[in-house]
Amino acid sequence: FASADSVGRLLSNPHHFIDGRCVGVSLWKKKAEYVPLKDEVRLRKVHVRFRSGLPERRLHDYFSTFGVVEHIDVRRDPFSQAHRKFCYVLFRSPE
Repeated sequence: FASADSVGRLLSNPHHFIDGRCVGVSLWKKKAEYVPLKDEVRLRKVHVRFRSGLPERRLHDYFSTFGVVEHIDVRRDPFSQAHRKFCYVLFRSPE
């Protein structure tokens, strides 16, 4: 994230709009069995839900306003390759 303030701005509203489409944002959830390395990543990663396929570039452009985006992992169905209507956004910094 760009700053602690940008984390607050991103997470204070669970719904954001990209190209008129509502997307939901939440912190990536920690599971008890994750190794400590995952803890550091967890602080930089958010889970994003959306109803229809948004281009990865638009997701990147939007979330870049909150900090430097390191990676976007758009989840797809392994058979059809259709969007599964969620992704993970990994920021360079947890702040």
